[in-house]
Amino acid sequence: NWGGNAARASSNADCEVPGFGDDSNTHASRTGFYELNKMKEIARSRLPKNNWLKGQLVAKMNRENSCNAYWNGSTVNFYREGSGCGNTGEIAAVFDHEWGHGMDANDVNGGIAFPSGEGIADLYSALRLNDSCIGRGFYNDGRKCATGGECKICTGVRDIDQAEKKNGGPWTHTMSNNKCGSSVHCIGVVYS
Repeated sequence: NWGGNAARASSNADCEVPGFGDDSNTHASRTGFYELNKMKEIARSRLPKNNWLKGQLVAKMNRENSCNAYWNGSTVNFYREGSGCGNTGEIAAVFDHEWGHGMDANDVNGGIAFPSGEGIADLYSALRLNDSCIGRGFYNDGRKCATGGECKICTGVRDIDQAEKKNGGPWTHTMSNNKCGSSVHCIGVVYS
């Protein structure tokens, strides 16, 4: 838990503890423990010889920022609630997506999803949760996703089902480049 000892004194709900355990016993840390271990369990059943899946994955919760999460090459990192976004350490699809970057980097053919690992990371999330809305609840201020075209109902980062987009058509490299340049998240929609 990124909040450390200061977490207990914080009035921020992100760092509230349930009255037992230490300062790292936050909703995000418990959610992360469950979700990440669930992904690893599923993957180990398919890839029993993968050493990365056998190892410990460090997850850092309640980082001092909002509206994002990331894989840095060895850890997964999740931000607090703020700026109209939910705590990314409390959203199953965000865990699956960031974990997916790690799996992509540590599978048989590391980094196979080049140029944008975003597409494969989205697929890990969509397949486990059976939901094309990647990160449902990411926006908690009424916004709908906009990456890859404006979404009809998805409150996540993006929806990989083109039928759920207001433009309805396929998302192509040309559209991606015209609408958002070389943004890896935008390019990722093409792959997912």
